Amino acid sequence: HLNRKVFKEHLAFRLASDGCLRALAMEFQTVHCAPGDLIYHAGESVDSLCFVVSGSLEVIQDDEVVAILGKGDVFGDV
Repeated sequence: HLNRKVFKEHLAFRLASDGCLRALAMEFQTVHCAPGDLIYHAGESVDSLCFVVSGSLEVIQDDEVVAILGKGDVFGDV
């Protein structure tokens, strides 16, 4: 399962059991974003935890790039 592979590669889950990883993987969904896609707007309610699996994304505030996230980075909230 692709999601399970993502967890196994992320340091935050290195001590998790296979059963725990399986259960988490079943709850996560994969979302592909094209270049230029808006993922979240500032001030928008975020109820997801997102893992950057490949590529990169820009965090833009007041029309200025304030951070660039890449593979292994996590953003959002639960």
